[in-house]
Amino acid sequence: MVRTVRISTKKPDEIRDEFHMMIGYCIAEWAGIDDELFRIFQQCTGAKEKQAAIVYYRTPALNVRLGLVDEIARSVLPITQPGGQIDPQLKRWTTIKKDCENLFETRRRIAHQPVRGQQTLVPMPPIAPNYRYMDPTPNMMSQASFEIYTTEIEKLRGKDTTPLALKDLQTHRKRTSEVRSQMNMFFQEVLKPT
Repeated sequence: MVRTVRISTKKPDEIRDEFHMMIGYCIAEWAGIDDELFRIFQQCTGAKEKQAAIVYYRTPALNVRLGLVDEIARSVLPITQPGGQIDPQLKRWTTIKKDCENLFETRRRIAHQPVRGQQTLVPMPPIAPNYRYMDPTPNMMSQASFEIYTTEIEKLRGKDTTPLALKDLQTHRKRTSEVRSQMNMFFQEVLKPT
């Protein structure tokens, strides 16, 4: 069985730029979630934009803002349907809130943990032998990669210490974008005035 190794043909600077660009994309998605939360907050309170902005943006962290919006949304959404079942709109909002909360730890890590670059030795792709006797040991080459990592001091807190690689950031961006989209649809389909 031949094992294939994917080797990047990008230069270390290109790999670094791609990694940092993905961090920026993740942050931009969170800014979009903040905007969606504000629209939901304003609609649920019925306040004018300026007054809603004063209250909403005076609230310090995004997780606290989510809690504020949750309380306001629950105050205007029907709790139960006739027969005592939980209203589907409330279930929908609860799912969106939980999905958002599940992303907060990775968001915190992206915002507050350092980035490091590293070089890893990987085997070079096999080259067709030109000579009858060729050294069978594979040649190695250095490949650059970047990651967000947990400092030694933060590890003492018992938090997740798995580094975040580019693929982790791409997954986080996708999931964050999905939550943002869910919030937008919730606003359009449930709260937006007709």
